[in-house]
Amino acid sequence: MRRIANIALTSTLAAALAVSSTPLPAFAATGDKAQAASATASAKKEQAASGGKEDAQHAPETDGIIVTLDKGSAGASTLSEDGGEAAVLSSPAAQTLRDAGLTPTEAFATVDGSVAIAAQPADGQTDKEALAAAQGLGGVASAQYNFVYRPIDPETGDIGQDGSTASARSLADTLSSSISLAPVNDPITQNRDPSSPLNQYWAYNSKLVSAWRMAQATTDVEQQTIAVMDTGINFSHEDLSENVLSSEALYVRAYREDGGTFDANSPVDMGAYRYVDDGSGHGTHVAGIAAAVSNNGRGLSGASDGAKILPLKVTKVTSITNGHENHTADSKSFIAAYEYLFREISLGRVRNLHVVNIS
Repeated sequence: MRRIANIALTSTLAAALAVSSTPLPAFAATGDKAQAASATASAKKEQAASGGKEDAQHAPETDGIIVTLDKGSAGASTLSEDGGEAAVLSSPAAQTLRDAGLTPTEAFATVDGSVAIAAQPADGQTDKEALAAAQGLGGVASAQYNFVYRPIDPETGDIGQDGSTASARSLADTLSSSISLAPVNDPITQNRDPSSPLNQYWAYNSKLVSAWRMAQATTDVEQQTIAVMDTGINFSHEDLSENVLSSEALYVRAYREDGGTFDANSPVDMGAYRYVDDGSGHGTHVAGIAAAVSNNGRGLSGASDGAKILPLKVTKVTSITNGHENHTADSKSFIAAYEYLFREISLGRVRNLHVVNIS
């Protein structure tokens, strides 16, 4: 049975590399159905089939729904004590969803003992209609869409001939006169001029360089870990491989879709699923911003100055455009990734994990 819980999220300094413009919704029973319905409605996808035109540019994309059962219901209490996902999907609670026309596909157990079920709408039914149907069922604490996330393209507006934006160019004089060079020998980091190619001006503008003089994440005793949920990682990258926890990496989405679980009986060695190659390059880019190897005379220095990266691939390739892989993730894959993290922490295989990056 899979478990999920609250965990603080932090992004890197590259806001333009966010996985989605729609934030991952909180996934917990609210205890107040009206409140839950209101919160879900504020983020829901309006679908033309259910009436009225929508602004497709701003409507979040969804793929089914996720339902959290009331903790006090007999079914939820029984399920939370049962260790098998199959038992959940064949339970009376799942049958209630089927009776409403929904198709349960996956089950989750939250750390507070609640039970959640992912479901697809009936044929001809929209996700909006499925959500409304689920919210009206007895024993349902809350329901939300299974949101779909896509890596967005980097910002390209107002780019000068030198490759910098107008706002970045205006920082050049200020940075060069007010902040001394970083105490590392990485060539890109040594370039603080935003108007020149291959610079790391953002490390100066954000005052990271000053922070590096006071604290680093490089000592073995206090080695910090950053989990990056993204498109994977380039294990062999010369400025990153040293900081990657390859033995803990996991292609979460493929593992789950192939029937893998994270309960007490699931294997520790997950074989081929440890290979989280990055055909997109997005995950490698993000990981590099967070934790590229510092002071190695190559490339740049990661913002953390020495943290380890635990790459969790939560996306899958949906199409290829001009040789470029287009990826998507969904709420279920993020939930599974958290579940895996909790298990690895409980087994003592990952230490000092204080940051989860979803950018």
